[in-house]
Amino acid sequence: MGRRLFTVFAVFLVVAGCSGSTLTSAPPSVAPPTAAVSLPASPSAVPTVAPTAGPTPTATPAATPSLPEITAHPSLEGFDSAKLLAALKRRGLTCLTATGTDGTPVEVCRRSTTRGEEMVGLRVANGSLVNLSANAQANAKKDADAMGKSFLGYVAAAASYPSATPDEASRWVAGHVGQQVSQAFGPAIFDLSIDPTMNLRTLNVLPAAPTP
Repeated sequence: MGRRLFTVFAVFLVVAGCSGSTLTSAPPSVAPPTAAVSLPASPSAVPTVAPTAGPTPTATPAATPSLPEITAHPSLEGFDSAKLLAALKRRGLTCLTATGTDGTPVEVCRRSTTRGEEMVGLRVANGSLVNLSANAQANAKKDADAMGKSFLGYVAAAASYPSATPDEASRWVAGHVGQQVSQAFGPAIFDLSIDPTMNLRTLNVLPAAPTP
């Protein structure tokens, strides 16, 4: 499971102007009229003076924020997906193949236990790993770390690729479950995350970005 964030940018520009004048001398005194002044019969008879329209301010068009360029994520060549899937099935997970939004196949494996659920999503294209995501979600908060250490450590040990060190990676994962940390093992990045509100522990295995 995952959560997605969306960011919206808005730029507003307000241009306003006003003008006025100041009387420089007092008006001459006027003697009061000797005869009564008759008022108009109704307010509609009072002449209306339209205000003089000033120049219309010109608004500068708001700048459109540029979007970041989207580039393809590197892939990890030589990843043995068959070995990982076989290991997951031995643990009791049921696997099926789905189709990703980009047309590439995605393997989804899961099983439910009395303590919670274990799930793996594996995306491989042309024999290269694009993404491996493993989740351990406990029914009870007290079981979250124990489930994470058992399952995520198992997945780390079964992830096979050139220059892999599965024993070392598995020990590191089991020792850091419950933290938000990352570590490189050969050409792969092992990234651990946590969602305490859902008793969720996650391991993502990604290809390391190539060195420029």
